[in-house]
Amino acid sequence: MREVLHFPELQKAVVHAGKGGLSRKVRWVHVMDTEDVGLFLEGGEFLLTCGQVWPQNKQAEERLLNSFLRNQISGILFATGRYLTGCPAAALEFGEKNSIPIIEVPYNVPFVKITEHIHLEIIDRNYKKMERSARVPIELKDKLQSSPSYSSICEILADYLNCPVAITDTANQIFVKASPNGGERVNFQKCINTFIQNSHSHQQMNNVKTLYLTNNTPPYTMNVPIKIEGKERGTLWLICPEQELKEEFAYSLNFAADILSDIVINNQDLEARSRQLRLELLELLLENPETASIVIEEKIQELRIEQQQNHWLAGLILVGVNKLTSPLSIGMESIRDECKKWIDETEGLNGFCEIYKEQLVLFISSNLDKAPIKQAVNHLQNNLRNTTAQTAPVVVLGETKQHVLSFKESYHEAKALAPLVLHQSHSGGTYFSDQLKREMFLYGGLSPKKAMEFRTIILPKELLTEHGTTLYETLKCLALNNYNRDKVTKELHIHLNTLRYRIKRIEQLFDESLTSPRCQFWIQVALDLESLATEYKESDQKNELEGDIA
Repeated sequence: MREVLHFPELQKAVVHAGKGGLSRKVRWVHVMDTEDVGLFLEGGEFLLTCGQVWPQNKQAEERLLNSFLRNQISGILFATGRYLTGCPAAALEFGEKNSIPIIEVPYNVPFVKITEHIHLEIIDRNYKKMERSARVPIELKDKLQSSPSYSSICEILADYLNCPVAITDTANQIFVKASPNGGERVNFQKCINTFIQNSHSHQQMNNVKTLYLTNNTPPYTMNVPIKIEGKERGTLWLICPEQELKEEFAYSLNFAADILSDIVINNQDLEARSRQLRLELLELLLENPETASIVIEEKIQELRIEQQQNHWLAGLILVGVNKLTSPLSIGMESIRDECKKWIDETEGLNGFCEIYKEQLVLFISSNLDKAPIKQAVNHLQNNLRNTTAQTAPVVVLGETKQHVLSFKESYHEAKALAPLVLHQSHSGGTYFSDQLKREMFLYGGLSPKKAMEFRTIILPKELLTEHGTTLYETLKCLALNNYNRDKVTKELHIHLNTLRYRIKRIEQLFDESLTSPRCQFWIQVALDLESLATEYKESDQKNELEGDIA
């Protein structure tokens, strides 16, 4: 779908929803001419409509969209301006929820040109693949076509061609390699680097991708680019220490590169469908867990999450201060990828990380005890701090539950904890609801408005003005550092005498010494309420602005 947007007729296209599904494969294009179009779909269709036959009542619209979901279409394009003024709201919600791209173009964009270009491209690619594969030995072709991974393809090629095989990334660094059984071991990276430095020519072969060949001196080297969505994503190498390269090797190498590209595209397509399953599972668990238990078990099985686990828990990842309602405006994909990598690499953990209702939600199942789980989550937070360019993320988790149907309780615990900890640490942090039960009990039921009122009672009003910002930040730093003056002077980069002056001013405003346990307690309460109170303040300012505009 991402490639489709590059066609000339779609230069004015706007993707309004379902961008997570732009990696879906397009098998064919179909123009909608009936509300029963779902009966004629086979999967992978890119649907085009001007809206003339789009259902006018909600029930019919829901039936139509459900038929699209059953058949796993690739996307929907709406040509607006005559029958529709914009993409239907139900379609936008459907696309975003299920990672199916919803695209809008002006009414005058010709469907016939879109259909022609996409179909010609599909046919042309399939023809070239067939043409290239015609000269590949049947035995090798069958093995490669049934191969599920990069590593197995390298192993098959190495054994069949009796030469070492490697795959490099765009920086020419090896990430997969294989040698024939009993064959001579070679220094892959050295051979590749030498070839890149010395090679100035290339040979173009009919019906074959561009192959770069070395001079007729050992080690003999041949490579072919691995292209996905028109971009080079890596290179497949054949390295023969002594054996001269044969022309037929080129066809085998090119066919293998086609298979490698297909594996990546298929994985992207599967990921889009898997994301849809994850969102459906979260919706069932958080909206209707008791009555949907059978469906929940089915979806957990589809996602290959082990059900025989002792612990299930929910978490939220918050990025940036006061981003509680939309914490992932920046760096969303990189954070999600880092969480996936963390889950895959942590033994004893299962689950996923997904965006649900504008929040990044962790769904974790584990057979580990609580202490190792907490240790693993702390490791995730450290990884996020190192990989996120913006404000370090805050990770909050609910308590572990003994059954997946109790995941909803863990989620609500994490959600209640989130506004209480956003201001706790400027460098991010990990917070567990079972360790902060007292704070949740005290503040969990407070509305933002009540939190603002409570905080105003505790803190002198001078500290809450712009003029008192310096004193307020000093007070926060004192509380965060347990009133250790040496630490505060270093953190704020100020002289000790300056700090003494500020403390004196703060104590005058409180009319009480900061060494008083009672005073320190109420200061901590006010700081704990900062996130909730700030949320109310921002909402209040927004309402005032809207009122002024009105």
